[in-house]
Amino acid sequence: MKIQTEIWDNGRLTVNSAFARLLRHNDITTAQALWTVKSQGVKETVPDRGTGKVLLEPMEGEGLVETYIKRYQPWTFRNTFKALLSFKKPRVFDGLHEWQAILAFHERELPTMTPIAAARHGRHTCNLTLGITDYTRASELVRQDDLSISRRHKLVSQIGTIAGRMHRYGFAHQDFYLVHVFIQEEQDDRIFIIDLQRLIMEKRLPDRWRIKDLAQLLFSAYSHVGKLDIARFITAYNRAYGKDLREKGMLDVIEQKALRIERHHRRRYMNLT
Repeated sequence: MKIQTEIWDNGRLTVNSAFARLLRHNDITTAQALWTVKSQGVKETVPDRGTGKVLLEPMEGEGLVETYIKRYQPWTFRNTFKALLSFKKPRVFDGLHEWQAILAFHERELPTMTPIAAARHGRHTCNLTLGITDYTRASELVRQDDLSISRRHKLVSQIGTIAGRMHRYGFAHQDFYLVHVFIQEEQDDRIFIIDLQRLIMEKRLPDRWRIKDLAQLLFSAYSHVGKLDIARFITAYNRAYGKDLREKGMLDVIEQKALRIERHHRRRYMNLT
């Protein structure tokens, strides 16, 4: 479903029309107001971005509206130079890019966060999304010993279908680990794919991006799933994507990539300790 948007503040602020009244009610009508809105840090800040919880006054009724803001620092010349040195197409992953990624997901009816607003404030960018409440990360759910076989099979097939559709539409997540898959257990295991800040959007997705996504997913699930789970995932993925992962020996390439990720994480962990 395509999200209807409005442009405010001379083009500096883009708003999901469904939340226009709520933003006005909270005096968030300019890019500066969004950038400076009071928030509580909820995620360890990395050099280029930070995430904060923003509680908005509701239009009516009780209870504050839980939202989250991501603030991005300016894209630096160093980032562009590194991309050029590696002969890669420079891609700017900022708050507006993630906003467009979220809109693209909704247009293709892929499950993700609900967008509220995005802004450019000087050289900085940010976006605001509705909070996803009462969720469990898929990385935690697959570790549960009491997870029924039928429920596990359903979840594996659903994630495989989402991954296949995502790649078919030309999208690659780039951080496709199970920690970025949220599941609302009380809503019939409703699934959300979060953190789209580095989403690749191409008309035709090269295999290398598919391999990277699927290797990340396999790495994060490998010690908690069996061969039958993997087979179910592949079946659902193939059906949604429209081609068999066994073509061109991709399964072996994905597994080797997952092992390299595992070695990299092990070395990094050893260095931290």
